[in-house]
Amino acid sequence: MDQETPLAPVSSLSFEEALAELEALTSDMAAGNVTLKQSVEGYARGMALLKRCREELNQARATIEAVQNDTTP
Repeated sequence: MDQETPLAPVSSLSFEEALAELEALTSDMAAGNVTLKQSVEGYARGMALLKRCREELNQARATIEAVQNDTTP
């Protein structure tokens, strides 16, 4: 977790960007490469990233269901 680079607002991230950041966060935390304070901050950021990913997946699911319903005779 590089605290020198300002983090983009979670709401502005694509699914892929949020997932990549979440994977990097969990990797750093699992490896013990962060302080306790960074872990707590990372946990909060990670939960926001997880929420963003779930929102994007739910939107994709809704779109697919709508397309399927439109094409069902």
